[in-house]
Amino acid sequence: MKSKIFIIPIICIQVVIVAALFLQIQRKRSNILGVSVNTIDSKAVQKTPSGLKYFYEPKANTTEETQRDWLPYIAKYTINSDTLNERFDYSVQKKPGVFRIITLDSSFTFGENVSTKDNWTEKLEDELNNHHICDKTKGYEVINLGVYGYDTQYEVERYKLRGKKYNPDLVIWMFTDYERILEKMTPLVRQGDTPENRELEKKGIFDRNWQIAREDMMKKTGTKGLIDYQSEQIKSLDAYYQGRLIFVTLPNRPEYIGLLKQRTNERSNSYFFQPAIEWGQPGLFLPDHHFNITGNQKMMEEVVGYLVKGKLIPCSP
Repeated sequence: MKSKIFIIPIICIQVVIVAALFLQIQRKRSNILGVSVNTIDSKAVQKTPSGLKYFYEPKANTTEETQRDWLPYIAKYTINSDTLNERFDYSVQKKPGVFRIITLDSSFTFGENVSTKDNWTEKLEDELNNHHICDKTKGYEVINLGVYGYDTQYEVERYKLRGKKYNPDLVIWMFTDYERILEKMTPLVRQGDTPENRELEKKGIFDRNWQIAREDMMKKTGTKGLIDYQSEQIKSLDAYYQGRLIFVTLPNRPEYIGLLKQRTNERSNSYFFQPAIEWGQPGLFLPDHHFNITGNQKMMEEVVGYLVKGKLIPCSP
């Protein structure tokens, strides 16, 4: 009887240790693959008429404040009249001599958990205008179409609805999460949108329904099916934009890197760029795996260096 009394606590301790190790491995795997969870506040977004059932955008002409227990500040997003996370509006008609860049992506380019002014796209615009003006150009505009939570299909839809009219000279398309198909995953994720989960997210404990939905989707599509799907979505941008296009990604699985490199080779006026930034690199990331302010600065510096070296902007030395 005494031996059973001792054995039961030992078994319980072992179960706890195994569970803790599993969670640690999952966190490390998420860091390596760049998987992040984006907190989407239904009050901050609007449903935009689209052929996609769950398509959404930030609400125009609003200011959104984000506070997390692990953030030493309040992140403030200023959404302009065209639903873009920008400091100001841009005229549809491009001024003579202005070189216009559009950025596409999800939360990493939107600027999750940093104020609008600290996002790498805003820093890029300032850097180009402060240090790369010459006789060939009168200024640069960097128009940020990134939205938290987006997948590849939604990013193309965003360009069609918001980006095309700006007639950009260059598009920078960043890829951070390949394993997401919102039209399939959103119903499952919404089931987990509970007050309890929202409270946990404030403490940095993120909604596990994204991972559940992701696993369910992967079971149905498989890696090959996912690659084929993403490939078709990437190609679909050509219906709305045929100009210079830079595919950008951080380290990820070889099959996903290969997808972008293959598309770069297939498409004219296309380039592939991988910044010298590792997932989880000390000092560059927040607990939710997004760039912190320093990470956004580093990302901007990497992009500027690539644009100048590749002579992709008018005033490259």
